[in-house]
Amino acid sequence: MKRTNIIAAALLMIPEVCFAASFNCGKANSQFEIMICSSPELNYVDGQMGNVYRAALGKFALPEVIKSDQRNWLATYLECGQVQKCIEVASKRIEELTSYAEGKVYTAYADEKLNHHEQTIIVRPIDGGSVIRILGNWMPDGFLDPEKMNGFPYDGFWCDTEGEIKFNGSEYTSVVIPGLAFVFGKSLVRTRGFYSCSPRTGFGEGVHELR
Repeated sequence: MKRTNIIAAALLMIPEVCFAASFNCGKANSQFEIMICSSPELNYVDGQMGNVYRAALGKFALPEVIKSDQRNWLATYLECGQVQKCIEVASKRIEELTSYAEGKVYTAYADEKLNHHEQTIIVRPIDGGSVIRILGNWMPDGFLDPEKMNGFPYDGFWCDTEGEIKFNGSEYTSVVIPGLAFVFGKSLVRTRGFYSCSPRTGFGEGVHELR
């Protein structure tokens, strides 16, 4: 018996009251919501995703990053189409949210919230390794009329790149972020080199302290 069938069989043995989507199934009205509420397995996974999402918001130093990512992810989730595919998409998101709950944030600023104009580093565990994400240094599009701009994140460029990092001598590097090395201290990360994120902005050298 395939693993997915085993999971489905196990879920069918759980009392129906245990099924809890990330929203109220009593108010489901779209085809997508009805599909979730009609499938015990998808209903359960969707509910778990909602629980892990809320837990991650409470643990992660910059919850607005997770909120923004979740909005973008929901657009993909709404297009998953079939039950099994939706289960896979939601399950992968659970893994990502769990890693963010265990992740660390390092910034080159002391603001309580994400500063789009400064450098932020996020390090989170995944699959036995670590993924590093760089954010920040937003710059407006120099070709647009300043009086007609909507501001971040619409009318400009910034760094938002991530990739697996590997130890290379005394530094950590990522093939996805070439030219930039990361040196970890007890409560900080130093960056060396420079990575061009766009024609208008990049991520360079600096000291980023643990939040």
